[in-house]
Amino acid sequence: MPQSSLALLEIPSLTAALVVADHCSKSAGVRIIGIESTMGVEQCIKLAGSADDVREAAQRGAAIAAQMGSRADVAVMPGPQRHSCGGQSTALIHPVAGDQRFSS
Repeated sequence: MPQSSLALLEIPSLTAALVVADHCSKSAGVRIIGIESTMGVEQCIKLAGSADDVREAAQRGAAIAAQMGSRADVAVMPGPQRHSCGGQSTALIHPVAGDQRFSS
């Protein structure tokens, strides 16, 4: 079984981020873990799947962002820790609820 990997795409436009996420979600073997605001204008798309699949989806997403006149900063982490991929985690700060703590 291929090793699980995580790709992060940070895109400075909500519209471009949603279009990129749509295209990435249609890539075989890749699932979107989430799309999060970075508390600025940037949106961070988290993708999970095999190293090859997330790398290809992330590169494809960066190309789509560029076609839209935006950019995408991409990081691919082969074999990250479980909590990085949406596994069991500790309390976080929810961006909408403010400083209210919650567990996933």
